[in-house]
Amino acid sequence: YNSESNSFSPTSLDGAPTMGATLILYSLINTFLFGVDITIINILKLVGFVVLLDSTPKSTNPSPPNGGKVCASAPVQLTCQNAEANSFDIYIDSYLECNDVSSCYCSKSLSTGTHSWYVVSSNHCGEASGTPSTWSFSIDTSNPSQATNPNPSDGSSICPDPDLSWNPASGARTYDVYLDSDLKCSDITTTTCDPGTISSGSHNWYVLSENGCGNTQSSTWSFSIKEAPGQASNPSPANGSEICDRNPTLTFSAAPNATFYDVYVDGEIKCADITTTSCTPGTLSIETHTWYVVSKNGCPTQNNTGPTWTFYIDEG
Repeated sequence: YNSESNSFSPTSLDGAPTMGATLILYSLINTFLFGVDITIINILKLVGFVVLLDSTPKSTNPSPPNGGKVCASAPVQLTCQNAEANSFDIYIDSYLECNDVSSCYCSKSLSTGTHSWYVVSSNHCGEASGTPSTWSFSIDTSNPSQATNPNPSDGSSICPDPDLSWNPASGARTYDVYLDSDLKCSDITTTTCDPGTISSGSHNWYVLSENGCGNTQSSTWSFSIKEAPGQASNPSPANGSEICDRNPTLTFSAAPNATFYDVYVDGEIKCADITTTSCTPGTLSIETHTWYVVSKNGCPTQNNTGPTWTFYIDEG
């Protein structure tokens, strides 16, 4: 510092924090002894000096991400971001592993387990102020476990267009799902796959659990898509017939692929979800009646409504 010119000329930024504190103290003394004009000059100089000290930010955006997992089948690549720095000291597990490198990059073979690391970044202004952030990641060289507990369950008969799901596999990061040997869902992070439209009949599927170190195939599971039911036929009373019984039993022939039926008389359901092919609707009035049968297989989208038949009840 030159007291005659009331100015300073730093020749090096080494020891800059000490110099900054000295300047602050000097400015306070000037305020008391010499008045505002000198103090303003020093404050302006000090502001510019402080900006200069803060021009080396800390490094950010670590890769592997903080708390992440990596596979150590090859050396781990550590990177970060800092556009203002041009020199980096990279510490892994408290040891300086990459010294004074020009970019935030360090490649190192490490053992399995959890590791910590941090970066001391610097440029022509010196090191970044404050304590650098410490990040961590874990290394696991083992393959993931198998996916289990498939839905649809193995060997089941199901409705069309199902989603395929399973329990998470230990150590897995992503999954590939194969249906009839075709890849339907690739690199998904959830445990559900929508394979799209699936034709009727039998199908098989399996899941590949992946974690970057390898993959593990699940068991191969199977399911069958239900065939849509046909229509009931051969009504009794016959279509268009006359009967005398006001408490008739309505019968019909079974529909292909149907497991149960709803029977409607005059637009009202009289027998619901029956597994036989006959329905007693109760006492009916003396007049013409209509009726039909809905064939079902447990899949609402495949319900099949048969033709409408009529019969006439005579007084007898």
